Parts: sequence; structure tokens; C-alpha cells
Amino acid sequence: MATATKKARAMTGANPAAKGEFAPSSMEFLVVEDNGGKYHWTLLDRERNCLALSPRFVSYEQAEDAAGVVLAGAAAARLDRRPANGSPPDVLNTA
Repeated sequence: MATATKKARAMTGANPAAKGEFAPSSMEFLVVEDNGGKYHWTLLDRERNCLALSPRFVSYEQAEDAAGVVLAGAAAARLDRRPANGSPPDVLNTA
């Protein structure tokens, strides 16, 4: 992960606050260009702590589209509990 960024723009898509309406927000997607010229999205909480970080994308638009997919699907996502043996499910691709 890069130590500094070149550019950063917050996603404003369907954000009512972007239209001048009041909308309390506890989280925000931020699309950032790293020092290598690649882009990723970061999900920030209201204190601007990183909650999630995407893989790198070639363009700002690809990173923004991916953040939009996560945003659109988050409400329908399930929170799965750990298996009875207590080990976390194997969801990371380590290849």
C-alpha cells in the first residue's frame, strides 16, 4: 500500500447531501489514486478510519464502479457466523 496519494475524490453518486439536502452519513467511499497510478476505493467511517480497502484498478471509473457494486449490494448482504469449530470461513483468494 502506498504511503501517499496523488488524487482523492469522494463518491457522490446518489448522496442526498450532494444535492444540498441533509443526510447523516456514518460511512463514505473514497476513490484514491496511489503512487503507482492505480486506483482503489476505501470505505471510511465517520472518524475517517478505514473499514475496507479494495484491490487496485486501472482507472478511477473502474474503482468507482466497483465501489458502487459494493454499495448497492451491501443492504442485501448476509452476516454469516463462524463455523462451530471457531475458525473463520475460507473466503480469501491466496493464489
